[in-house]
Amino acid sequence: MNLSVLPAPASTSRALEDITQHEISALKTRHNLADAHTHQHQSASQAAIVRKLPQLWNRAQSLTQYESEQAFIKAFYQFHGQHHALKRSDEIYLVYAASIAMHITATYLRKHNLSVGLIEPCFDNLHDLLKHMEVPMTPLPEAILADPTQVYQLLEKHAAKLDAIFLVDPNNPTGSSMFADGPETFIEVARYCRDHQKILILDFCFASFM
Repeated sequence: MNLSVLPAPASTSRALEDITQHEISALKTRHNLADAHTHQHQSASQAAIVRKLPQLWNRAQSLTQYESEQAFIKAFYQFHGQHHALKRSDEIYLVYAASIAMHITATYLRKHNLSVGLIEPCFDNLHDLLKHMEVPMTPLPEAILADPTQVYQLLEKHAAKLDAIFLVDPNNPTGSSMFADGPETFIEVARYCRDHQKILILDFCFASFM
């Protein structure tokens, strides 16, 4: 993230360089809608988990790393309804932070000299990580996903020269989702990538909040 703070201009309203600057400014306010790490009271089910922490800790000590990872993978993908992915659970690679996953993705793209179309608007750190790794990027307007009957043709127009397509769903900062009105948009995106041998990269970081 770009964490530099801009000097305040002469006017009463401060010019903000990017989305990160808005988030930094929002951290000082009582009601902050820019923070992805929400501060909230525990629900009844969350409070029950906290009370069981000693039991969960003791159980975790008796499991191997592999057993713990597989238990998490099963719970996570079942929660998201991605049952097909569990058929290849041994191929799922876990990392402790989304930024680490992004760095791995950017490294792969750079190593293979692949260009990528990144959804726009998009939160700064995705763009900045790819830029830092010198991955060639082309913006893909979020609007091309608005109509499932037009997605395929618009991707042909905007993504023809790209090697990979990178989408965030629901998107940050707009909250739009390919799945809002059913799976048709996603199906068309996947069909285009299959037909034209494009790598499809999906960031589902915020999907649990849907």
